[in-house]
Amino acid sequence: MSPPNFLLIMTDQQRYDSLACNGNPLIETPNWDRLAARGVRFTQAYTQCPVCVPARMNLMTGHYGHTLNLTSNGPVPGPEVPTLAGLLTAGGYFTQAIGKMHFSPPRNHMGFQRMWLSEEMPRYRQDDEFLMYLEEQGFGHVEEPHGQRHELYYQPQVSVLPAEHHTTAWTGRRTVEFLEQNRNRQFFCFTSFIKPHPPWEPCVPYDGMYPEDQVPMPVRREEERDPLDAFLLRQNHSKGMDNPSDEITRRVRARYYGMVSQIDAAIGEILDALDDLGLTENTLVLFTSDHGDLLGDHYAWGKRCFYEGPVHVPFIVSWPGRFPEGERRDHFVSHCDILPTFLAQAGEHAPEVPGEDLTPVLHDPAAPWREYTTSEFGRDRTAKFMVRRGDWKYIYLANGRREQLFDLQTDPDELNNVAGDAPEVLQELRDILLTHYALEDWDGAVVGDDLIGFDFEPLDLGGENRQFPIWPRNLPERA
Repeated sequence: MSPPNFLLIMTDQQRYDSLACNGNPLIETPNWDRLAARGVRFTQAYTQCPVCVPARMNLMTGHYGHTLNLTSNGPVPGPEVPTLAGLLTAGGYFTQAIGKMHFSPPRNHMGFQRMWLSEEMPRYRQDDEFLMYLEEQGFGHVEEPHGQRHELYYQPQVSVLPAEHHTTAWTGRRTVEFLEQNRNRQFFCFTSFIKPHPPWEPCVPYDGMYPEDQVPMPVRREEERDPLDAFLLRQNHSKGMDNPSDEITRRVRARYYGMVSQIDAAIGEILDALDDLGLTENTLVLFTSDHGDLLGDHYAWGKRCFYEGPVHVPFIVSWPGRFPEGERRDHFVSHCDILPTFLAQAGEHAPEVPGEDLTPVLHDPAAPWREYTTSEFGRDRTAKFMVRRGDWKYIYLANGRREQLFDLQTDPDELNNVAGDAPEVLQELRDILLTHYALEDWDGAVVGDDLIGFDFEPLDLGGENRQFPIWPRNLPERA
């Protein structure tokens, strides 16, 4: 049997529970549901680091973030680290990146042979194919085509662009063009949508697709206004979301749903193209998101924490005729597992990485698999770590050596911290985390024979986000 083509689709900041096939009773995602119906849906996929760049590098390299010195956004690793794109290129695949890559510098190809970029904050129009496209279409005057990132960063907006010229439509359309152009050769295409990352700015008519009074309010308790994780207060403040009204909260969540459904339409065009071009049966499609968003849960906004909203991500693998269809798996998986899975199916040797080939569990839910998964973020006082095992989630916060323990079977909304009520479970999960990082020999997590910790201090809230577009300042005078 010949190796497949690979189509890796990623969204940015999309929660696990934002798909109908994952149990959301309100949202309309018929094309993601269609992909799940002809593939395997993983219910326990967790990002290894709940922020953009590290999650993407977990995917590209199969390594943990701390191994790459990436536990928050920062420079990507150098050419000495093998990447999925580079290894598949060396194996004879034609490799293409489309959309948001978040590589630094932006034209760092990370092993891809060709890139069509649509980045959040490009420095130069010439670096960004989407901006060049907008100029050709008469929208070159639009300085913030992805929404306003400063005063209105986390406020509900409506796109200034018509839907057919939005980054979401462009990314889907370029993927279809790629499939048409490369149908007769072996390819790896990484399609990465910017949305539903904020700003929350769906196009008309998606902006009004979900009536605000039908969108559920976040899950939260009044005591969570003073969180154990003080970093959440800094994150809220940076987004101007210290205390939004219920009206704004519902509107934000409605616009978020609208953006998800807008992407779903683009997914449908891609799936149609695979069918029409006769590529479905020989293309392995994997969909996931880098991380999610709190969306007001626990009175918090953004990512960079281990509540389910930011850390639990969608994950669907489809290869009709070769993998089961319409099935689910409850195994703990992460982005680190993508590289070894793709290389195994390509018949290529994988470097030694902590990620594992998913093929055995795709075929057999009883196949041996890991019993827990971890996630990490930050350095020094902002460092925090998570382990999931069985129905339990344990979170350790270096600032104050604070601990959270949730039984997700009885408390799926994580409203009751039982760290003081289940000491044996707490110690067991803490020991797993300590052993895990001791074996990794990472001094960012383990000091001596204990997890890194500091006496508690409130964190400086800093200022609100003020990210203004850069590329207009770098235009030549004649422009």
